Amino acid sequence: MNQKNDFWNENNESEAPFENKEEKALATPETYYHESESESNQDKKEDRYYEVFEKSKKSRKWSFISLILGIISILLCGTGIVGIIVGIAAVVFAAVSRFSLGYFDKMAVAGIISGIFGIVFGGAVIVFELLAEKIA
Repeated sequence: MNQKNDFWNENNESEAPFENKEEKALATPETYYHESESESNQDKKEDRYYEVFEKSKKSRKWSFISLILGIISILLCGTGIVGIIVGIAAVVFAAVSRFSLGYFDKMAVAGIISGIFGIVFGGAVIVFELLAEKIA
């Protein structure tokens, strides 16, 4: 603590790293002594921003594709095999999203649920078609 007070002492101007008194007046001991730390913290914050937001923007496309394919599988489940294929693709893209992000986000979960729904009802349509042919 004494070192900081000695450094900022008015009588000890020769040790100050500032060119004029205005620069010295604008600086505080905290900003001077923590300047290098704040720059490294700023770099860490920028790296964390990139890690969280930019990376997730790029990899959320798989979740979005999974959700869209899940919705399409629900719409096409009446066709049977097409609904099953699209539903399987929705689940696969959700798994790709999981490996890309490191966790299941809400769109990927919705894609899995709707894809499974399309698979189940597509399979039910095929079973009913086969039963109808057998009966007739």
